[in-house]
Amino acid sequence: MQYTILTATFSTKVYTNPSATGSNQWRPFLNQSNISFQNAQMGTVMIEDDDATFGSLTPSFYDDPGLATGQSLVNAATFGTNGTVVPAGTRMSYFQATILEDPNGNRFHVFFPTIQDLSKDPYPIEVGDRHTVMIIAQPTVDGTGNTVWPEFRTDVLYRARGTHGVSINNTSTRYDLSMQAPDCFAEGTLIETASGPRAIEGLAVGDLVLTRDHGPQPIRWIGGARLSQARLQLMPKMQPIRIRKDALGRCMPQQDLLVSPQHRVLIRSVIARRMFGAEEVLVAAKHLTGVPGIETVCPAEGVSYFHILLDRHELIRANGSWSETLFLGPQVMGGANASALQEVAALFPELATSAEAAGARPFIAGREGRKLAERHLKNGKALVC
Repeated sequence: MQYTILTATFSTKVYTNPSATGSNQWRPFLNQSNISFQNAQMGTVMIEDDDATFGSLTPSFYDDPGLATGQSLVNAATFGTNGTVVPAGTRMSYFQATILEDPNGNRFHVFFPTIQDLSKDPYPIEVGDRHTVMIIAQPTVDGTGNTVWPEFRTDVLYRARGTHGVSINNTSTRYDLSMQAPDCFAEGTLIETASGPRAIEGLAVGDLVLTRDHGPQPIRWIGGARLSQARLQLMPKMQPIRIRKDALGRCMPQQDLLVSPQHRVLIRSVIARRMFGAEEVLVAAKHLTGVPGIETVCPAEGVSYFHILLDRHELIRANGSWSETLFLGPQVMGGANASALQEVAALFPELATSAEAAGARPFIAGREGRKLAERHLKNGKALVC
């Protein structure tokens, strides 16, 4: 599973207490107030991990509970201002953090980036010359029991409100799971229901939505997340895909459709049958962006994503075109927040022991999905015929 962590790089070294001893020597912004990130260069790094926590990799008694290959950089990353590049595959480690609080009481673990290289040191090795910090939001639970992940803002001041120290019983922090984007529809999408088209944000558990294969089916769970433009700019892989009216075929969709990059839409054509042995297949929207009228966008107002879960993976009409409901594969289950997992596990206890759920149609991934789109373009054929 891949997770995204926010970074901030400063032109000058980040403050550390010169008289600090012990673990406090490695903590940024210790005991400081009025901490500004306005002039910091914000960025992200992507981590491949086999569990949902970012942990210390010290091999003695602080070791991360995951596999020996966990917490590795997906892509090469630059930390600090001296241009030092940390190669892809390098294992990153959590170490001593300072807890920063914004004016609204939201808290964030902030720490210097460290890597594991046992050939040089059994303890995490700092990189970035203390010009870069990593930032992980700390979730809260709202009045309805939902997990809420705060957004880190650069237009407010922070103050240090304590520390998070690595010890035998305190080795890690949870990844910010709001920085994941499973298959989602954007706010305003019209979903065909038993009573006609309805905006997705107005749907609730128990409402009947029309499916392609099994008629009206009740919503078992619905969830979502709000992402500001600033967060979308930091995380281009979360930016929605706009499928313009008629981009898939005549009246497909009937009006512009906005979905998350991973969201799969139905492709139906003779070309699909020739390539994959199935006339109807599902392809992630991000793999169709070479098609005219299908493009990545970064709305000024941000985006609110919603996902709908039914008893099984289904195809439903969204703005007049067929696309998928939430698919409970390993990527979604590995990235769901704790509250969502509890709700979904209560509805579908078999997920804990059963094999991966079956998809409503064959999934065409990555390279093959792009080839399918290219073949339609070359032959001048609509994606839905």
